[in-house]
Amino acid sequence: DFINLAKITDDCINFDDKTRFLNQEEKDKLNEQAIVAYENVVYIVERDEKYCVICNVDMSDYTEGNLITHELVLPDIIQGMLSNLKAYNAETAPVFLMSPRDLQLKNIVDTYDHETIQMDTMAVHIFNEANAELIMKRLSVIETLIVGDGHHRLYTSSLWRRKGTIFSC
Repeated sequence: DFINLAKITDDCINFDDKTRFLNQEEKDKLNEQAIVAYENVVYIVERDEKYCVICNVDMSDYTEGNLITHELVLPDIIQGMLSNLKAYNAETAPVFLMSPRDLQLKNIVDTYDHETIQMDTMAVHIFNEANAELIMKRLSVIETLIVGDGHHRLYTSSLWRRKGTIFSC
């Protein structure tokens, strides 16, 4: 989410006055960090014993019609969602995909060699080259993905006032 809203200057994030969801101290801290460039990797994020895969989609998938967006989400709207991320229990995250199939992500983390970056209660597991390729083959059995679109989850749970139990997609 942050990268989508940031300018990149000299291989560093460059948050400026247009970024409203971070205070100046947070901007300064992030702006000092160089971006580490990984190629041919799989990221698995772990938090509270739950796992997800972060996917990178090439712009050509959008321009060639392989992925179809159903609406335009403006940067100002995304920033508003991000600034309320904790209050809304992450329901505002723009989009995520769910699989009815168990992807055995914990097993992947336990089995394949990888680098881990720990950030507070969240761990990002980074699988390079050969292991990334093996993981992608393993995940290629997914036949169906269900789109859970953030602002619809937020809107629906707000209307029903059952944020702890309702889910919409």
